[in-house]
This record gives sequence, C-alpha cells and structure tokens, in this order.
Amino acid sequence: MLKSKDITVLVIFVGLSAIISFFASNVLFASKKSLTTKVEVVERVTSDFSYENKPYFGTNALNPTKDITITENNNQKPLGQ
Repeated sequence: MLKSKDITVLVIFVGLSAIISFFASNVLFASKKSLTTKVEVVERVTSDFSYENKPYFGTNALNPTKDITITENNNQKPLGQ
C-alpha cells in the first residue's frame, strides 16, 4: 500500500509532467506557422452555360443519342463460319 508521502510525490510528479507536456506540445505541434495556410479561391458555380463551340452545340451538330448505321448488316454468318 502507498504511504502518504508516496501519494504526494506521485501527484506532484503527474502534475509537473502534465504541465511540461502541455507547453512542449504547444511549442512542437501548435505553432502559429503550422496553423495558417493559403488556399486557392475558386469562382462561384452558376447554372449558366455558354455555347461557344458551334460545331458541337449548334443546330447542325451530331446527335449522340441517335443510332448511326454505317452499313446494313446482312451477314448471317459472322467471321466466315
């Protein structure tokens, strides 16, 4: 069992180590230089869309949802079988 002196020394030791750890962690890990950073500022996102590429977005542009047939597929035996 611990004596009264042992408990007092233990409490003092724990208190001192907590204080030393607090100041050491502030010096090593939480300096003002490590807490500041520069970030890139981005433009605000809008729902507007400019149709600058007329070949792609004009009235004569290709419709990607429409089926395109290059030739008729009359071959009933593919790969010459």
